[in-house]
Amino acid sequence: LPPQCAAVNRTNVNVQELAVSAVLNEDREQIYHAVMLDPLTSALLTLEQIRSLVDDLLAAQASVLSDQIARDGALQSLDLASLQLLDALGRYQGGSL
Repeated sequence: LPPQCAAVNRTNVNVQELAVSAVLNEDREQIYHAVMLDPLTSALLTLEQIRSLVDDLLAAQASVLSDQIARDGALQSLDLASLQLLDALGRYQGGSL
C-alpha cells in the first residue's frame, strides 16, 4: 500500500483502535476521545457537542452494555453503521454550529 494511501486509512484506523480499546477497558472517557478524533465528527461539532452526542448515542444502547459502562452513563454500541452516525450528526448540526 503506498504511504499516501496508508495515511488516509490511518485517520480511520486510529479512531477504530481507540474505540476497541474503550470497549475492552470499559472506559467511557476513551469513547469520548475516539469520537473526538473522528475526522468528520471533529470537523462538524465542538467538544461539548461531541460529549452530548456520545451520551445520547450510548444511552440508546445501555441495555446491551456491561454493568461498568452502564454505571458510567448510557453508552452507544461502537459498531454503529455510518448512516446512523450521519443521522445523529445531522440532528446536532441544525442551528447549533
